[in-house]
Order: sequence, then structure tokens, then C-alpha cells
Amino acid sequence: MMSADETTGGGGADGGFEDETGFNEEVVDLDLSCRPHSRILSTIRTIVTGLADQHGFPDDIIGQIEMAVDEACANVIRHAYTGVNLPNHQLYRIHLRIVLCNQAMTIHVIDNGIGLHNKPKGASNVEEYLQRGAKGGLGLHIMDRFMDEVSYQYPEDGGTHVIMKKYLPTAATS
Repeated sequence: MMSADETTGGGGADGGFEDETGFNEEVVDLDLSCRPHSRILSTIRTIVTGLADQHGFPDDIIGQIEMAVDEACANVIRHAYTGVNLPNHQLYRIHLRIVLCNQAMTIHVIDNGIGLHNKPKGASNVEEYLQRGAKGGLGLHIMDRFMDEVSYQYPEDGGTHVIMKKYLPTAATS
């Protein structure tokens, strides 16, 4: 299921742009929900990069956004439902919400799996990663490095909600 809601005025806590009337303006608010399977990653990347390009992000930053979102979604696919015994596999989902406003792109990656706080944290930097000699584990570092803001929420009923924000270069400097 995918739905897009383009609105003007009345935005909110998702980083909307406050215009001269005092209202927040969201340019795009897109919700996407899909089964967590690796074959969906290319579709998610296409949607995210297309929206970022249309919104005026430069190519190098689009690549950073793409990699961060890919890592967050890949983490859901690899880890969120390991050992989870949901009564119906249809309940295993990746929920993506992309909000574009005049100054930023905010991406929410949400699952209802075991929760990130129940997993060991990956490497915090490349040096630690190389010392461990392990395969994988750089995803959280990549997301933190490439996005301007990253936060994690852990709903009481389980799962993980990752919120990543990238500001347009002109908005970040003004």
C-alpha cells in the first residue's frame, strides 16, 4: 500500500517550513508500507532518490540519503523479525514515511519487530569496525554520518522507529 498526500499549510512536528503566515508547509508527505524483503530495497531507493532530486538536493547528498535509508531498511530486513513469533507473517512490515518541506527531507523507517534496543550496537566508527574484523555493523554509523539528524524511538508495543533528517544545503547554512 502506498499513499501520497501533498498538502500546503498546517504542517507540524515533522519539520515543516514555517511561512510568513505562521503555518508549516509540507510539500510531500508519503507513506509506504511493504513486506521486509531485500528485493524491495531498489524500489525504496528509487522513490527516495527521485523525491530528493525533485526537491533540489545535490547529487552527492542524494547518494548519502540513499545509503542511509538503504541501511535503515536493510537493518529491518536483517534484524527486526529475527526470532519474532508473530501469528501472521503479513504483520512483518517496513513502514516508510517521507516528509519533504521547503528546507528538509525527513525519513521515518518503522518496524514492529524485536526493537533495535535488543540488539548489540554496531561499530561507532570505521577504526572500531576494522579492529573487530566482523562483517557488517556499519549501518548505524553510516546513518549517523550521512544524515544531519538521526534519532531512535522504541514503542512500548515493540519495534523500532528511526527518524532521519537531511537539510537542503541552503537551509542548513541560513
